[in-house]
Amino acid sequence: MVVTGVLATMQPRGVFVYVIEYAGKVRKSDFPPRPRRFSLMNLAIYECFGRGYRLTFRQAGRYFQVQLDFGRSATRETREAALRVFDSVTAR
Repeated sequence: MVVTGVLATMQPRGVFVYVIEYAGKVRKSDFPPRPRRFSLMNLAIYECFGRGYRLTFRQAGRYFQVQLDFGRSATRETREAALRVFDSVTAR
């Protein structure tokens, strides 16, 4: 897969975060309740985003999908910091 745009210019230790909020009809079963703490699981190739992690959740009647990708030299601390940011954000 050829990566272009933002991902192609990401710094080696960088983080790419893309958040989508779905409005209208969604399948509630596709969006589990927001976890108390997020974790990075299911590294995969996602259409339009390439390699990365996908977090999906619902909170306060709202539905979210988060795409995360890390530069090739991103440290464990960088990954943990990114998750702490999401752990601190709440939808109202």
